[in-house]
Amino acid sequence: MKYEELYKPWDKQRDELINGARDPDQEELKALDEYKIPTTEKRSVNLDMEELKNTKGLPEFWFKAIKNNIEIRTHIRDHDEPILKFLKNIRVEKETPEKSKIIFQFAPNEYFTNAELVKTTITDEDNSDICKESIGTEIKWNEGKNVTVKAVKKKQKNKSKCMSDKLNRD
Repeated sequence: MKYEELYKPWDKQRDELINGARDPDQEELKALDEYKIPTTEKRSVNLDMEELKNTKGLPEFWFKAIKNNIEIRTHIRDHDEPILKFLKNIRVEKETPEKSKIIFQFAPNEYFTNAELVKTTITDEDNSDICKESIGTEIKWNEGKNVTVKAVKKKQKNKSKCMSDKLNRD
């Protein structure tokens, strides 16, 4: 909890840069050059510095961060991706050693009206790897935009045909 307080100024700077509240200074732009180095994976990271200079913030930063995280990306479904592109910030608040919140902040979007979705987890006092309780924000979905519900169209038989078949049998 002590270090979370120390990280707050860095988190604020990161949020400002990601969401375009301020432009990066020359030192920060120079540091980005390091990310042009090929990675050990099949692909390499190539940043177009001119494009970054002409763009406010880092569009889809959190979506890309999640998709590139080996442990998290396996939990992302295809229907989640368009929603995650509206993700503006993720932060963690530890209320007690056993209780923490992950807060997902979203830009206005067509899917739901919540500006924030919060996931609260309460772990065992003796073993923080054991989750005793998990509580999530109720999502206020816009009409027809709930991606967790699959719309099923029910085929209705032609009533007039069914009636005529029944009459013909009698």
